[in-house]
Amino acid sequence: MAVHYGKAEIDNEKVTIDLTKRNLQFYLNDLKSYKKVNYKNGPVLYLKSNTKKIRIEANNNFCDSTDFKIFMEDLVNLLDLNKNAS
Repeated sequence: MAVHYGKAEIDNEKVTIDLTKRNLQFYLNDLKSYKKVNYKNGPVLYLKSNTKKIRIEANNNFCDSTDFKIFMEDLVNLLDLNKNAS
């Protein structure tokens, strides 16, 4: 699904991703895996729980991916902190 607008919020318990036609919530404790990748055409974030799987990307050819990169780094840093605290 291609989306041209979205917003995301991170708190200590969950990440909420509000896309044009879909709203997703991932509780941090329920995430089985996550991965960030910086490809040539832009950053990609993979999130997977027991019930959901999502891939989010910002393609540098079509948009400024700076805000997405900041969100991705903040989320992965929070997830890494939670993982190391367990």
